[in-house]
Amino acid sequence: MASEMSFIPEWNEDGFLPAFDPAAPTSRERSPYSISLIDLIMGFGDSEARRGLLLGLLNFRSELHQVGFVDGFQWINGSFTEDIEARENRSPNDIDVVTFLRIPEWCTEEYLDLVYQGRFERSMLKNKHHIDSFFVQLNQTTSQEIVNESTYWYSLWSHTRNGEWKGYLQIDLGGADDEEARLQLDQLSGEGGGQG
Repeated sequence: MASEMSFIPEWNEDGFLPAFDPAAPTSRERSPYSISLIDLIMGFGDSEARRGLLLGLLNFRSELHQVGFVDGFQWINGSFTEDIEARENRSPNDIDVVTFLRIPEWCTEEYLDLVYQGRFERSMLKNKHHIDSFFVQLNQTTSQEIVNESTYWYSLWSHTRNGEWKGYLQIDLGGADDEEARLQLDQLSGEGGGQG
């Protein structure tokens, strides 16, 4: 996994995260930009609507951790990672998330079926946490399947439906920053603002 950046790239003139640096188009500093969970909170928690979506993301992550899913990373995208307020004069409706995870060795197929059906169905997560969620299991698929999944999501998320380049973000799935991120979100909610 790529190392974390110390900053989130600024939105370009079209209101998107840049997919790459035009001054260094072959650089490895490109989308998906690997950032910390706290950077995500501080960079995108600048409105009540966005803070509500971030709370949903934190609650979703908490549920993943509760069932033993802590090893992997998440790609974050959708209108949440755009300046949708300026582009379309509205708040984002949800956060698009692909969770790439390693299933713990102790998980049985029955357990996975129960967990996915009971807690992680896409429609349930959308209604409960405002997360449009997808999963890629890293250790229960072949290398070719992982490449295919990664290529699919990269090609889908690197462009708008109109063919405009756009970037997105990556955060670690582990819970090391979650408690601090929740405190930061609470503080932003109390102050009514953020950095974004």
